[in-house]
Amino acid sequence: MPNKVRKRVLSVILTLTILLSLCPPYAPVSAEPEYDGFCVHHPAHTGECGYREAAEGQLCTHIH
Repeated sequence: MPNKVRKRVLSVILTLTILLSLCPPYAPVSAEPEYDGFCVHHPAHTGECGYREAAEGQLCTHIH
């Protein structure tokens, strides 16, 4: 292959590589399901978790 043709082929490959790197490889996806206040290990509030409904006039003592 002559030198001129080789340079042209390599330049086309390089251009395509640069252009393809600008495209995202996949559609953005959320890894977490919608947040509903619970996780897989805590599907509902129980007496063990210490959760209580808000009471009028009481300060929030919830700690993460």
